[in-house]
Amino acid sequence: MGGLKLKPNSVVNPPKEILNSEFVPDPNEREYLEWALGCFGKQIFDSRRPGSKSYYLNKRPDELVVFKANVCTANKKIWYGDINLTEDIGCILTVARHYKEDIYVLNETDARWGELNLWNPVLCAKYNHGTITVQTLGTIAEFFEVTGTDSPLIKRKKRR
Repeated sequence: MGGLKLKPNSVVNPPKEILNSEFVPDPNEREYLEWALGCFGKQIFDSRRPGSKSYYLNKRPDELVVFKANVCTANKKIWYGDINLTEDIGCILTVARHYKEDIYVLNETDARWGELNLWNPVLCAKYNHGTITVQTLGTIAEFFEVTGTDSPLIKRKKRR
């Protein structure tokens, strides 16, 4: 950390540079988002156990799981944590209906340090006058597909 020195009380009063680089949830939306998606920073694996992400994925080979995901609107990050989109797609639809706008699920590095990179989302829930269309995008779309509209399902594409 070139030039940035932390003082002993920096955990309680972090330097301004650190405050500006990290996500702080909107206090007015926090309770709703924790109800809809789970606690901020949620982990769906046992972080104390080595290889537990691999173990989780190996037990669910056909499910779309994003570790350290960022859930965003077109303008701001609203939530972060691990999410199994195959199981929790209904949660993304609920959030899209609540905000009445498109919701993007991004990888960890695409919504960090105050910048949103919406050019390569894992998934997008497009909101259009109460109708929501879910689609996988980018390289994920090569491996997973979304079927159905009212209750969409995300599943691994069959290998050819």
